[in-house]
Amino acid sequence: MWKFTRKGQLEVFGLVIVVILISLGMLFLLKFVLFKPVGEERATFTRGKLAENTLGALMNTVTTCRAESKVTISDLIQYCAENQDCDGGDSCVFLKEVVEEILSKTLQVWNKDYEFRVGSGPDKVDIITPVVHEGCPLDKKTGFRYLRTRRRELLTIELDVCD
Repeated sequence: MWKFTRKGQLEVFGLVIVVILISLGMLFLLKFVLFKPVGEERATFTRGKLAENTLGALMNTVTTCRAESKVTISDLIQYCAENQDCDGGDSCVFLKEVVEEILSKTLQVWNKDYEFRVGSGPDKVDIITPVVHEGCPLDKKTGFRYLRTRRRELLTIELDVCD
């Protein structure tokens, strides 16, 4: 009565292969998309925010450069660029010492490597010797700010943070 042909068996076999291939594709998708390590992205984001927030706090930190007025590190960078002195001497030397002290008590304690640079002009010529702890060769996140001096000179302040 019923005639069985090989044609129907081949069609079913083809459907089974397609279902197996789709299942394997879904397994790879689940493995690489849903179960990827979350820590890498979070660490990169955290490092970027740490650089930005640390630089922002650093720029607003009040120093003891001049006894009669509140001088922030932002002001101190401008003094250094304009060759103005602090009460105790050279503002560039004072700036470097204050930044080294603050970063060594924060980022260095948290086992973070960093580079702090202040550059002048489009070529970012250093106006102070960069403050470095171990350096950041490749994987780094940078926080940066721009300042203008009274002479309209553009200053670039960068803080690189890495692990």
